Amino acid sequence: LERKELGATIFKAFKELKPKYKQIGLLFFKEEKSYEEIAEIMDIPLGTVKGTLNRCRTMLQEKLQGVY
Repeated sequence: LERKELGATIFKAFKELKPKYKQIGLLFFKEEKSYEEIAEIMDIPLGTVKGTLNRCRTMLQEKLQGVY
């Protein structure tokens, strides 16, 4: 039951992200794509993927602080 609640909380945190962060975060965390694959899929530079994913992690950590 706790895992289900945690999953719902994480899903909610993802939903609150801006579309750019949400898309890159889902590709990386859920679909387990590499930085290079994400850059190719989204047609953006590798450095942009890395920076955006880093900001995505930070935002998720802030949203999930005290929960996970």
